[in-house]
Amino acid sequence: MKTLKIILNCIAFVILTSLISCEPEDTPPELTYLKPYDGENNVSVHTKIIARYNEPVVVNDLSFSLKEAWSSITIEAEISTEGYEVILTPIDSLRYNTVYNVRFEGEISDLAGNVIRESRSWNFATISDLTHPYIVSVLPEKNADSVSV
Repeated sequence: MKTLKIILNCIAFVILTSLISCEPEDTPPELTYLKPYDGENNVSVHTKIIARYNEPVVVNDLSFSLKEAWSSITIEAEISTEGYEVILTPIDSLRYNTVYNVRFEGEISDLAGNVIRESRSWNFATISDLTHPYIVSVLPEKNADSVSV
């Protein structure tokens, strides 16, 4: 009798556990990171704009715009998603010493279909034009081994 009770309790536990783990996920994705962040200065003119979420996302109906903040000049860019990130890649380099406004609106969803309506706008500034040459990298790197002659 005691064995039967243990078996029935185990079966009940397995059933309850499987029901709990099979509940549908109903939380929409949350924005966790922006690059460049709002108000960031000295951003590379070759930067990509990234919005990262707390789970993988799908772009449903999203419009991005990238403009020079104090003019109506729109910067042509491509939008893509990679896992947790929505990425805006400018077609050409940005201009030096310029403030840009990023804006996106629309729907983003997670893989379970939970939709979030996003409307976000922020600014960042690119690095000043460098008038003097400067070292960006050195090859071979410091303390490199097995360097070819």
